[in-house]
Formats: sequence, structure tokens, C-alpha cells
Amino acid sequence: MGTASSSLSDLSFNCESEGGGAGNCATRQYKVYLSNLAIGYLSAPNWSYGQACSGLARTAVLKWYLKSGQQSAYEIAVSSSNSLSTSTAVCWSGKKYSSSASQYIIPNSDPTCGALSYNTNYYWWIRLYDQDDQPTDWYQYSTNSVTDTDGNPDANPLTFTTFKHEFPSPYFTWTPPDVLVGTSTYFTSLSQRYTNAQPATPTPCVGANCQYLWTTSDAGALISSATNSTTTIIFLHATGTSITLRVTDTENYVCSTSTSLNINYDLPLWREIKAQ
Repeated sequence: MGTASSSLSDLSFNCESEGGGAGNCATRQYKVYLSNLAIGYLSAPNWSYGQACSGLARTAVLKWYLKSGQQSAYEIAVSSSNSLSTSTAVCWSGKKYSSSASQYIIPNSDPTCGALSYNTNYYWWIRLYDQDDQPTDWYQYSTNSVTDTDGNPDANPLTFTTFKHEFPSPYFTWTPPDVLVGTSTYFTSLSQRYTNAQPATPTPCVGANCQYLWTTSDAGALISSATNSTTTIIFLHATGTSITLRVTDTENYVCSTSTSLNINYDLPLWREIKAQ
């Protein structure tokens, strides 16, 4: 059933349903050939700031899309040089049988595919296997641009680039622990950051090494120093309220953390009166 369309004409496969009859349909036989297996688009690293804040900054998600044909397996190679060699690749997937896979995440458990290096440009290639287990040619990633998640810092469309280091780790405390309406609550940032020299080792945010922004869901709250490492907030509503600290490091890597607090009214003053 169905209709095949082309620029020349349409070819109907609906013989019986269109009144051709069983006898006539028997003489109308068609053979359908699948198009050759081909990949239409490759992308990388597909790893946003938000994802880097919650996980490894050296992660890369390599994606591809089928242009035509049927995929039965795939094979991927990643290298720091523009030279395709599975024996010297920093990551070689080996042959992976899957008809539905359209992405490959690094790092993973494959023997050569651990975490990538920081601030490194990578090339990658993929080839697919069709329904007869025959491989395509190797396709090379070649479409990186400034609009991709890595921003293409080396201006090379053939490479994707990992982040320079891990992203900042926002964290804060407050006092007093019981927050009351109309009183001052003191918030202190204990956030950490990373550097190019020590990309995986956290160090405290000190001075101009980090920038801060405090916000709260209490629209009427009074924030004394919204861009300092410490701030005072006076809440005006007794409700569940979220407080958010956004931290930006010297590479403009940005992460945020939020905490929800129950803001309460202070207990009324009272005194005991002896019964008459």
C-alpha cells in the first residue's frame, strides 16, 4: 500500500483498494530498493553550560542523523589530530550494533574512551553499517560554528573544543537558621572555582576571581548587596521562598544553586496573668 512520489510522477501501490481486482493486481509487481546508507548531519559537542555545571565539563555528545538507508551498526573515532586512525585515536568505539542509536557520549566504558582533556580541540569520524552489514565510507565532522555549544574558539569547522576547566560550584549558608519576616538574614557564599592551572581541583572563590548575583522569589524582599559574596536579605512575606546564588568565574563559566526556605512570622510577645 501507499504511494511513491518523485519529480517525474507518482507510483501507486494501492492496486486492490483502487479497484484493480486480484487478477489484475497479480500482474502489477513492484520491487522496492532502499536508498544507499548515508549520513546527513554530524554535530558536537552538544554539552551546554547547564549540563557542565551538573556533570563532567569534559563530556561530549556526538550526534548524527540518517539521510537515507537503514543503519544496523556504527563505528566512531575521535582524535586530537586531523588524521583518521583507529589505532591512535583518543577514543575508538569499535563496531556497535544498533539500528536506532543516533548519539555517542564520551566518556564511557569503552576501553579507549575515558574523559577527554580540558581545553583541547578534537576531530571525529563515523561510519555506519547497512542492513547487509556493509560499511559506508568514513564521514568527518565538519560543521562546527560559533553558534554551537563550544562556541568554536579555534574557528576550525572540523573540531569541537572541550571546556578549559570544571565549572564553579556555588554554595552558601545563612544565619540565623530560622528565617523570620521583617528581620535581617545574613547569607554567605562558600563557593569554589577552578583554574586553567588546576582544571579539576577546586579552590575558594576569593576577591575578583568570582562574581555573584543573589536573587529570591520573594518579589518584595530587600537585598542589601546583591553582587557581593555576602548579603543581607529582609523578607516581607511568610511563605516558602527560594534563594538563588549565581556564580561566574574568570572564564565567564556560570553556575547557580537554589535553596528553598520557609519564611515565618515571629511569635507574638505574651505574658502570663495569674487567675483572679
